[in-house]
Amino acid sequence: MYFVGDQLVITTTGASSNAVVRTAVRTIDDGRHFRRVAAADARGTVQYRTVAFDYPALRGWARSASAVLTDPGVVTLGIIARTNSIQIGVATAGDVTKVTATLNGLGIPAAAVDLQIVGSVSDQTDLDDKIRPFPGGVIVNDDCTVGAIVEARESDDGFLTASHCTNIFGGNGDGTNFYQHENIRGQTNHVGNETADGDLYQYGSGAACPSPLWCRYSDAAFISLDDTTDDYYGAIARTTGYGSTTISSSTPRFLLNEPALTAPIEGDTVHIMGAVSGWLRGEVLDECSWLAGPGANQRRLCMMVADYNSDNGDSGAPVFTWDGSSTYVDLVGIHAARIASLDIAFFSRWLYVDLELNDKIGTLNVAY
Repeated sequence: MYFVGDQLVITTTGASSNAVVRTAVRTIDDGRHFRRVAAADARGTVQYRTVAFDYPALRGWARSASAVLTDPGVVTLGIIARTNSIQIGVATAGDVTKVTATLNGLGIPAAAVDLQIVGSVSDQTDLDDKIRPFPGGVIVNDDCTVGAIVEARESDDGFLTASHCTNIFGGNGDGTNFYQHENIRGQTNHVGNETADGDLYQYGSGAACPSPLWCRYSDAAFISLDDTTDDYYGAIARTTGYGSTTISSSTPRFLLNEPALTAPIEGDTVHIMGAVSGWLRGEVLDECSWLAGPGANQRRLCMMVADYNSDNGDSGAPVFTWDGSSTYVDLVGIHAARIASLDIAFFSRWLYVDLELNDKIGTLNVAY
Protein backbone atom coordinates (compact mmCIF):
# COMPACT_ATOMS: atom_id res chain seq x y z
CA MET A 1 0.00 0.00 0.00
CA TYR A 2 1.03 3.63 -0.48
CA PHE A 3 -0.37 7.14 -0.32
CA VAL A 4 -1.04 9.64 -3.11
CA GLY A 5 -1.70 12.79 -1.13
CA ASP A 6 -4.47 11.80 1.32
CA GLN A 7 -5.66 8.91 -0.83
CA LEU A 8 -4.65 5.47 0.35
CA VAL A 9 -3.93 2.99 -2.45
CA ILE A 10 -4.03 -0.67 -1.48
CA THR A 11 -2.67 -3.13 -4.00
CA THR A 12 -4.18 -6.60 -4.07
CA THR A 13 -4.12 -9.62 -6.37
CA GLY A 14 -7.85 -10.32 -5.94
CA ALA A 15 -11.19 -8.95 -4.77
CA SER A 16 -10.98 -6.41 -1.95
CA SER A 17 -13.20 -4.96 0.73
CA ASN A 18 -12.99 -2.83 3.83
CA ALA A 19 -11.74 -5.91 5.65
CA VAL A 20 -8.47 -5.46 3.77
CA VAL A 21 -8.13 -1.98 5.22
CA ARG A 22 -8.75 -3.25 8.72
CA THR A 23 -6.10 -5.95 8.23
CA ALA A 24 -3.66 -3.33 6.97
CA VAL A 25 -4.38 -1.12 9.98
CA ARG A 26 -3.63 -3.97 12.37
CA THR A 27 -0.21 -4.52 10.79
CA ILE A 28 0.91 -0.93 11.38
CA ASP A 29 2.48 -0.33 14.77
CA ASP A 30 3.29 3.37 14.33
CA GLY A 31 0.55 5.66 15.65
CA ARG A 32 0.87 8.27 12.91
CA HIS A 33 0.50 5.75 10.11
CA PHE A 34 -2.33 3.97 11.93
CA ARG A 35 -4.21 7.27 12.09
CA ARG A 36 -3.59 8.01 8.39
CA VAL A 37 -4.88 4.63 7.27
CA ALA A 38 -7.89 4.77 9.60
CA ALA A 39 -8.69 8.34 8.48
CA ALA A 40 -8.55 7.33 4.82
CA ASP A 41 -10.93 4.47 5.53
CA ALA A 42 -13.33 6.80 7.36
CA ARG A 43 -13.25 9.39 4.54
CA GLY A 44 -13.78 6.76 1.89
CA THR A 45 -10.59 7.83 0.12
CA VAL A 46 -9.31 4.29 -0.32
CA GLN A 47 -8.56 3.00 -3.78
CA TYR A 48 -8.11 -0.70 -4.45
CA ARG A 49 -5.75 -1.52 -7.28
CA THR A 50 -5.42 -5.02 -8.69
CA VAL A 51 -1.84 -5.95 -9.52
CA ALA A 52 -0.05 -8.97 -10.87
CA PHE A 53 2.28 -9.65 -7.96
CA ASP A 54 1.77 -9.50 -4.20
CA TYR A 55 4.38 -7.88 -1.99
CA PRO A 56 5.75 -11.11 -0.43
CA ALA A 57 6.49 -12.44 -3.93
CA LEU A 58 8.24 -9.21 -4.95
CA ARG A 59 10.21 -9.19 -1.73
CA GLY A 60 11.37 -12.77 -2.27
CA TRP A 61 12.44 -12.07 -5.84
CA ALA A 62 14.21 -8.88 -4.74
CA ARG A 63 16.22 -10.89 -2.21
CA SER A 64 17.17 -13.38 -4.90
CA ALA A 65 17.98 -10.52 -7.29
CA SER A 66 20.48 -9.13 -4.78
CA ALA A 67 22.94 -11.48 -6.46
CA VAL A 68 23.29 -8.87 -9.25
CA LEU A 69 24.65 -6.34 -6.74
CA THR A 70 28.10 -7.84 -7.15
CA ASP A 71 28.07 -6.53 -10.74
CA PRO A 72 29.78 -3.11 -10.72
CA GLY A 73 27.32 -1.91 -13.37
CA VAL A 74 24.32 -2.23 -11.01
CA VAL A 75 23.53 1.11 -9.41
CA THR A 76 20.36 0.52 -7.40
CA LEU A 77 17.74 -2.13 -6.63
CA GLY A 78 14.44 -1.74 -4.81
CA ILE A 79 10.71 -2.55 -4.77
CA ILE A 80 8.39 0.17 -6.15
CA ALA A 81 4.78 -0.36 -5.05
CA ARG A 82 3.35 2.05 -7.62
CA THR A 83 4.76 0.07 -10.52
CA ASN A 84 4.33 -3.29 -8.77
CA SER A 85 7.86 -4.21 -9.72
CA ILE A 86 11.45 -4.62 -8.69
CA GLN A 87 13.29 -1.60 -10.07
CA ILE A 88 16.91 -2.18 -11.02
CA GLY A 89 19.06 0.68 -12.28
CA VAL A 90 22.21 -0.05 -14.28
CA ALA A 91 24.95 2.24 -15.53
CA THR A 92 25.11 1.36 -19.24
CA ALA A 93 23.27 -0.51 -21.99
CA GLY A 94 25.93 -3.21 -21.83
CA ASP A 95 24.91 -3.96 -18.23
CA VAL A 96 21.33 -4.71 -19.27
CA THR A 97 22.25 -7.94 -21.05
CA LYS A 98 24.33 -9.26 -18.16
CA VAL A 99 21.72 -8.45 -15.52
CA THR A 100 18.87 -9.86 -17.62
CA ALA A 101 20.73 -13.14 -18.01
CA THR A 102 21.30 -13.37 -14.25
CA LEU A 103 17.65 -12.65 -13.47
CA ASN A 104 16.48 -15.22 -15.99
CA GLY A 105 18.77 -17.78 -14.38
CA LEU A 106 17.20 -17.02 -11.01
CA GLY A 107 13.73 -17.66 -12.41
CA ILE A 108 12.47 -14.12 -11.75
CA PRO A 109 9.59 -13.19 -14.10
CA ALA A 110 10.56 -10.49 -16.58
CA ALA A 111 7.19 -8.77 -15.97
CA ALA A 112 8.16 -8.27 -12.33
CA VAL A 113 11.33 -6.33 -13.20
CA ASP A 114 11.68 -2.70 -14.31
CA LEU A 115 15.25 -2.59 -15.62
CA GLN A 116 16.46 0.95 -16.43
CA ILE A 117 19.67 2.55 -17.64
CA VAL A 118 20.26 5.29 -15.06
CA GLY A 119 23.92 6.26 -15.45
CA SER A 120 26.17 6.75 -12.45
CA VAL A 121 25.43 7.65 -8.83
CA SER A 122 26.27 11.21 -7.78
CA ASP A 123 27.29 11.04 -4.14
CA GLN A 124 26.47 14.55 -3.13
CA THR A 125 29.32 16.05 -1.49
CA ASP A 126 27.55 24.28 -1.39
CA LEU A 127 23.16 28.29 2.77
CA ASP A 128 27.18 28.63 2.26
CA ASP A 129 28.03 31.65 4.43
CA LYS A 130 30.04 31.48 7.63
CA ILE A 131 27.44 31.11 10.42
CA ARG A 132 28.08 31.05 14.17
CA PRO A 133 26.54 29.33 15.97
CA PHE A 134 25.78 27.06 13.05
CA PRO A 135 22.68 24.84 12.66
CA GLY A 136 21.96 21.86 10.45
CA GLY A 137 21.62 22.58 6.75
CA VAL A 138 24.71 24.77 6.29
CA ILE A 139 27.80 24.06 4.24
CA VAL A 140 30.78 22.18 5.62
CA ASN A 141 34.10 21.38 3.94
CA ASP A 142 33.02 23.28 0.80
CA ASP A 143 31.18 20.25 -0.59
CA CYS A 144 28.86 18.73 2.06
CA THR A 145 26.06 19.75 4.42
CA VAL A 146 25.66 19.61 8.20
CA GLY A 147 22.85 17.17 8.94
CA ALA A 148 21.95 17.83 12.56
CA ILE A 149 23.69 18.97 15.73
CA VAL A 150 23.46 16.12 18.22
CA GLU A 151 24.66 15.25 21.70
CA ALA A 152 26.42 11.92 22.16
CA ARG A 153 27.49 10.14 25.37
CA GLU A 154 25.20 12.64 27.09
CA SER A 155 27.97 15.25 27.05
CA ASP A 156 29.79 15.57 23.72
CA ASP A 157 28.25 17.81 21.07
CA GLY A 158 28.86 17.10 17.41
CA PHE A 159 27.11 16.98 14.12
CA LEU A 160 26.09 14.37 11.58
CA THR A 161 26.93 14.41 7.91
CA ALA A 162 27.35 11.80 5.19
CA SER A 163 30.03 9.21 5.80
CA HIS A 164 31.26 9.54 2.22
CA CYS A 165 32.14 13.16 3.09
CA THR A 166 34.95 11.76 5.24
CA ASN A 167 38.29 10.41 4.04
CA ILE A 168 37.23 6.77 4.59
CA PHE A 169 33.69 5.43 4.22
CA GLY A 170 32.87 3.35 7.30
CA GLY A 171 35.07 2.20 10.16
CA ASN A 172 35.93 3.68 13.51
CA GLY A 173 36.34 7.30 12.45
CA ASP A 174 39.47 8.46 10.67
CA GLY A 175 39.78 11.95 12.16
CA THR A 176 38.81 13.80 8.97
CA ASN A 177 39.05 17.57 9.49
CA PHE A 178 35.87 19.59 9.01
CA TYR A 179 35.62 23.31 8.28
CA GLN A 180 32.72 25.75 8.11
CA HIS A 181 32.41 27.54 5.82
CA GLU A 182 35.65 27.38 3.81
CA ASN A 183 38.06 24.48 3.74
CA ILE A 184 40.97 26.66 4.87
CA ARG A 185 43.08 25.83 7.87
CA GLY A 186 42.66 28.31 10.65
CA GLN A 187 41.12 28.82 14.07
CA THR A 188 38.05 30.55 12.69
CA ASN A 189 37.11 27.88 10.16
CA HIS A 190 38.03 24.52 11.67
CA VAL A 191 35.01 23.16 13.58
CA GLY A 192 35.72 19.50 14.33
CA ASN A 193 36.99 16.04 13.46
CA GLU A 194 35.25 12.80 12.59
CA THR A 195 35.26 10.48 15.60
CA ALA A 196 32.64 7.81 14.76
CA ASP A 197 31.42 5.98 11.70
CA GLY A 198 29.40 2.82 11.08
CA ASP A 199 31.12 -0.45 10.27
CA LEU A 200 31.07 -2.25 6.94
CA TYR A 201 30.05 -5.91 6.98
CA GLN A 202 29.96 -8.93 4.70
CA TYR A 203 26.78 -10.96 5.10
CA GLY A 204 27.62 -14.07 3.06
CA SER A 205 26.25 -15.60 -0.09
CA GLY A 206 22.51 -15.47 -0.62
CA ALA A 207 22.14 -12.51 1.74
CA ALA A 208 21.62 -8.83 0.99
CA CYS A 209 25.38 -8.30 0.82
CA PRO A 210 27.02 -11.29 -0.86
CA SER A 211 30.82 -11.60 -0.96
CA PRO A 212 32.94 -9.78 -2.13
CA LEU A 213 30.75 -6.80 -1.23
CA TRP A 214 31.10 -4.75 1.94
CA CYS A 215 27.89 -3.11 3.10
CA ARG A 216 26.19 -1.00 5.73
CA TYR A 217 22.70 0.38 6.30
CA SER A 218 23.47 4.10 6.56
CA ASP A 219 25.74 6.71 5.02
CA ALA A 220 26.34 8.86 8.10
CA ALA A 221 29.24 9.84 10.37
CA PHE A 222 29.61 11.77 13.64
CA ILE A 223 31.89 14.82 13.84
CA SER A 224 33.01 15.98 17.30
CA LEU A 225 33.01 19.77 17.65
CA ASP A 226 36.04 21.79 18.71
CA ASP A 227 33.89 24.36 20.51
CA THR A 228 30.35 23.48 21.54
CA THR A 229 29.45 27.18 21.77
CA ASP A 230 29.74 27.24 17.97
CA ASP A 231 26.74 24.99 17.39
CA TYR A 232 22.98 25.52 17.40
CA TYR A 233 21.88 22.28 19.11
CA GLY A 234 18.64 20.70 17.89
CA ALA A 235 18.07 23.20 15.07
CA ILE A 236 18.03 23.30 11.27
CA ALA A 237 18.44 26.48 9.26
CA ARG A 238 15.14 27.62 7.70
CA THR A 239 15.19 29.51 4.41
CA THR A 240 12.63 31.94 3.01
CA GLY A 241 10.84 29.22 1.06
CA TYR A 242 11.14 26.25 -1.24
CA GLY A 243 14.14 26.46 -3.55
CA SER A 244 15.72 29.27 -1.51
CA THR A 245 19.16 29.20 0.10
CA THR A 246 18.58 32.52 1.91
CA ILE A 247 17.98 32.05 5.64
CA SER A 248 14.75 33.71 6.77
CA SER A 249 15.26 36.76 8.99
CA SER A 250 11.89 36.31 10.73
CA THR A 251 11.90 32.52 11.18
CA PRO A 252 15.54 31.47 10.81
CA ARG A 253 15.33 28.01 12.42
CA PHE A 254 13.38 24.79 12.46
CA LEU A 255 13.59 23.00 15.81
CA LEU A 256 13.85 19.22 16.08
CA ASN A 257 11.53 16.89 17.93
CA GLU A 258 12.95 13.64 19.24
CA PRO A 259 12.92 11.51 16.09
CA ALA A 260 10.64 8.50 15.79
CA LEU A 261 12.28 5.17 15.03
CA THR A 262 9.65 4.46 12.38
CA ALA A 263 10.30 5.76 8.87
CA PRO A 264 8.08 7.57 6.36
CA ILE A 265 6.15 5.32 4.00
CA GLU A 266 5.69 5.49 0.26
CA GLY A 267 3.70 8.60 -0.69
CA ASP A 268 4.70 10.61 2.40
CA THR A 269 6.19 14.07 1.82
CA VAL A 270 9.71 14.68 3.11
CA HIS A 271 11.79 17.87 3.18
CA ILE A 272 15.52 18.50 2.89
CA MET A 273 17.65 21.54 3.74
CA GLY A 274 20.74 21.27 1.53
CA ALA A 275 23.59 23.77 1.47
CA VAL A 276 23.45 23.99 -2.35
CA SER A 277 19.78 23.38 -3.15
CA GLY A 278 18.27 25.00 -0.08
CA TRP A 279 14.81 23.86 1.02
CA LEU A 280 13.31 21.10 -1.11
CA ARG A 281 10.46 18.65 -0.74
CA GLY A 282 9.35 15.47 -2.46
CA GLU A 283 7.48 12.21 -2.09
CA VAL A 284 8.90 8.96 -0.82
CA LEU A 285 9.04 6.50 -3.72
CA ASP A 286 10.63 3.48 -2.08
CA GLU A 287 11.27 2.55 1.53
CA CYS A 288 14.18 0.15 1.10
CA SER A 289 16.49 0.27 -1.91
CA TRP A 290 20.04 -0.96 -2.37
CA LEU A 291 22.48 1.70 -3.62
CA ALA A 292 25.92 1.22 -5.17
CA GLY A 293 29.06 2.82 -3.76
CA PRO A 294 30.54 5.03 -2.72
CA GLY A 295 33.61 2.81 -3.21
CA ALA A 296 34.27 -0.25 -5.30
CA ASN A 297 32.59 -3.34 -3.82
CA GLN A 298 30.67 -1.14 -1.36
CA ARG A 299 26.89 -1.01 -1.10
CA ARG A 300 24.41 0.95 1.01
CA LEU A 301 21.45 -1.21 2.06
CA CYS A 302 17.81 -0.26 2.55
CA MET A 303 18.10 3.41 1.62
CA MET A 304 14.96 5.54 1.40
CA VAL A 305 14.19 6.95 -2.08
CA ALA A 306 12.38 10.25 -2.76
CA ASP A 307 11.85 12.61 -5.71
CA TYR A 308 13.19 15.87 -4.26
CA ASN A 309 15.65 17.25 -6.81
CA SER A 310 18.88 17.60 -4.81
CA ASP A 311 22.27 18.68 -6.10
CA ASN A 312 25.98 18.11 -5.50
CA GLY A 313 26.95 19.58 -2.15
CA ASP A 314 23.73 18.49 -0.40
CA SER A 315 25.25 15.27 0.97
CA GLY A 316 24.72 14.97 4.71
CA ALA A 317 21.71 17.31 4.71
CA PRO A 318 18.87 16.72 7.18
CA VAL A 319 15.76 15.04 5.78
CA PHE A 320 12.64 15.78 7.82
CA THR A 321 8.85 15.81 7.90
CA TRP A 322 6.86 18.97 8.66
CA ASP A 323 3.19 19.61 9.40
CA GLY A 324 3.20 22.81 7.32
CA SER A 325 2.83 25.30 10.17
CA SER A 326 4.83 24.38 13.27
CA THR A 327 8.35 25.52 14.14
CA TYR A 328 9.10 21.91 15.05
CA VAL A 329 9.98 19.17 12.56
CA ASP A 330 10.78 15.46 12.75
CA LEU A 331 14.20 14.31 11.60
CA VAL A 332 13.77 11.17 9.49
CA GLY A 333 17.18 10.76 7.86
CA ILE A 334 20.43 12.02 6.37
CA HIS A 335 20.69 12.72 2.64
CA ALA A 336 23.22 10.67 0.71
CA ALA A 337 23.05 10.71 -3.08
CA ARG A 338 21.03 11.15 -6.24
CA ILE A 339 20.57 9.64 -9.68
CA ALA A 340 20.19 12.67 -11.93
CA SER A 341 18.73 10.78 -14.89
CA LEU A 342 15.76 9.65 -12.80
CA ASP A 343 15.47 12.81 -10.66
CA ILE A 344 15.52 10.69 -7.53
CA ALA A 345 17.45 11.03 -4.29
CA PHE A 346 18.52 8.60 -1.58
CA PHE A 347 18.71 9.12 2.16
CA SER A 348 19.61 7.03 5.19
CA ARG A 349 16.65 6.43 7.47
CA TRP A 350 17.14 7.69 11.02
CA LEU A 351 16.74 4.25 12.59
CA TYR A 352 19.84 2.94 10.83
CA VAL A 353 21.87 6.10 11.45
CA ASP A 354 21.10 5.79 15.14
CA LEU A 355 21.78 2.05 15.34
CA GLU A 356 25.09 2.16 13.48
CA LEU A 357 26.49 5.01 15.56
CA ASN A 358 24.96 4.05 18.91
CA ASP A 359 27.46 1.32 19.75
CA LYS A 360 30.32 3.71 18.96
CA ILE A 361 29.29 6.85 20.82
CA GLY A 362 26.17 5.98 22.80
CA THR A 363 22.70 7.48 22.58
CA LEU A 364 22.25 10.32 20.11
CA ASN A 365 20.16 13.16 21.56
CA VAL A 366 18.67 15.29 18.79
CA ALA A 367 15.64 17.17 20.18
CA TYR A 368 15.88 20.92 20.77
